[in-house]
Amino acid sequence: MQGRAVNESDIEAIFNLFGRAEHAATGRREATRADVSDLLASPGLDMASRTMVVESKDGRLSAFVALHPASQAGQLRAHLILASADGAADTARPLLHLLDEWVLRDAPHADTPVTMFQLPNCPAHDLMAAEGWSIVRSYTRLSIDLDTIEFPEPAQPPLGVRLRPAVDDQDLRAVHSVLEDALAGHWNHRRRTFAEFDRDQ
Repeated sequence: MQGRAVNESDIEAIFNLFGRAEHAATGRREATRADVSDLLASPGLDMASRTMVVESKDGRLSAFVALHPASQAGQLRAHLILASADGAADTARPLLHLLDEWVLRDAPHADTPVTMFQLPNCPAHDLMAAEGWSIVRSYTRLSIDLDTIEFPEPAQPPLGVRLRPAVDDQDLRAVHSVLEDALAGHWNHRRRTFAEFDRDQ
């Protein structure tokens, strides 16, 4: 297996790789181009030395791996995406070993937590378990088709409360502040600057 470091021109190919992996696991795409761009712009990620992509014979990406500091101090975040289950072990094993090497070099101490998010039934699940990875948290993502829902009339706000759209920079900064404070206690929260929040809108 031959791989190479990621470069900026790979964003679209990595986005497509994520889409193929997600569709195989859940039947729908999850990640956006912005998610991929944000991942590659993660603080502390050295794309030249801490990322790798593997190309299949047809020229499409078949795997992606990366390691960078997590938003929580003293922790690392790993990523491993495989396009399909075909030959997953043969592709994933050397990439997991590469992650091990990177962790040994980058971990501040021997028991540094390393987190990797994986979709249900990921192709490398059994291999990852055999290599010492364990499931710490599981999530359920809910989805709804808003076009098929009949919404009731909105309830009237309490006396003295007025609802209005956020119309200017000051309003958006207030929304950003409320969201950041509301999410501050979540274990995986990374505070976003207003510029990041505004760009996502």
